Amino acid sequence: MSEGKIVITSTGTLSGVASDTLLGTEKLEGGTLSVQFDKAGLAVRGDARVGGDRAQVEIRQDPKGRGEATLSLTLDNAARQKRGLGPEAGINGPVAVRVTKALGKGVAGTPRVEADLTRAALEGAVPGLSKPAGRAAKLSFLYRADADGPDLDDLVFDSNPVLFRGKVELTRQNAFDAASLSQVRLSTGDNLKVDARREGSLTRVVVRGAVADVRPFIRDLQSASGPAARAGKPAGKGGDLDLDLDVPILTGFNNEAITTAGPSAAISSSISAPAKRARAANCCSATSSSVTSPPCAGFWAASRFRRSPATAPTIPRRHCRSMSARSASPSCGLSSRARPAASTSPTW
Repeated sequence: MSEGKIVITSTGTLSGVASDTLLGTEKLEGGTLSVQFDKAGLAVRGDARVGGDRAQVEIRQDPKGRGEATLSLTLDNAARQKRGLGPEAGINGPVAVRVTKALGKGVAGTPRVEADLTRAALEGAVPGLSKPAGRAAKLSFLYRADADGPDLDDLVFDSNPVLFRGKVELTRQNAFDAASLSQVRLSTGDNLKVDARREGSLTRVVVRGAVADVRPFIRDLQSASGPAARAGKPAGKGGDLDLDLDVPILTGFNNEAITTAGPSAAISSSISAPAKRARAANCCSATSSSVTSPPCAGFWAASRFRRSPATAPTIPRRHCRSMSARSASPSCGLSSRARPAASTSPTW
């Protein structure tokens, strides 16, 4: 019999499989895996526990040793709490996670993480972001272990119309450390870049772009202070926010927009919601002189909030524009060429 005619096959079961180098500090334990080897290569499938949570494991390799390892598990609130992502993270509900890692000599072994957040609700995970359970949402990134904490490279979060692309750095406790996002879209028409860094209790955020719909942020400021507060827990531990915003066009409620304004805000998580509204409103006023009865009062007023001095700041008339094509006001009307595209108020 010639050498090329010999075919070797093997099947079996492995029990008690464990690994300490699966994904950062995550450990695989108690694995029971079925093994099959034939001319197509190696195939391993089975169940194990990762950080105490049940997971499915699959490994495939061709005869040359090249292949992929896949780990799938579902993280509920309790599982995320064990990993440092408690209620303050703003995620509520099960999240299906899939981790893949390339195998083989000379192959980069950086794990790729894909999370399906469709069944989870997001509230306060990112300022201005609110997603109910049932709305499609996916997150993917490359997980790079680092002595100072993991880096999430090539990060993409997609939940139409929301879209984030960039990189996020975490601490050793999986808390936020820094972010550099090349694309941020919270509402249709947004065109933003965001850089953020945590410095003690202060988070510095730099926002640059062409157009920003600030309605999601106004809703945040007019509601309780973050997910912990909305859950009935005291606020104030989230730290302070230093915001540097340079966006030529800010669109708000009632088809109004502020143009050529460069707001800068310093917002503390320990102050009351009304004080937050007032401080944010003052920061979002342009720097030149204002008028007594500003036409931009409606910019700050969502239909479910009553206007008040805290929610309707004075805006210089030359910085206020109506996005409505029917507006006849020469001071607030935008020409068809200058008017930003009006979009329907999103369902947040």
